[in-house]
Amino acid sequence: MNIPRIVDAIGYIDDDLITAALEDPPRKRHNLMIKWMPVAACLALVMIAGILVPHFLRKDAAAEEKYKYH
Repeated sequence: MNIPRIVDAIGYIDDDLITAALEDPPRKRHNLMIKWMPVAACLALVMIAGILVPHFLRKDAAAEEKYKYH
């Protein structure tokens, strides 16, 4: 749909408004979720590793102490 048909459909629009709308580029919206999702995933992995690694190391040490004198 070209400009004259739009003007006829809507009514009279000032030419200055039309040229300003055509010259002004649309602004890019930034999605914060996309920006912070990798950070949250890495933090979750570090927290899981922080919980599981000592747990596995403690089991090995406990198994050696259990059979130390047998």
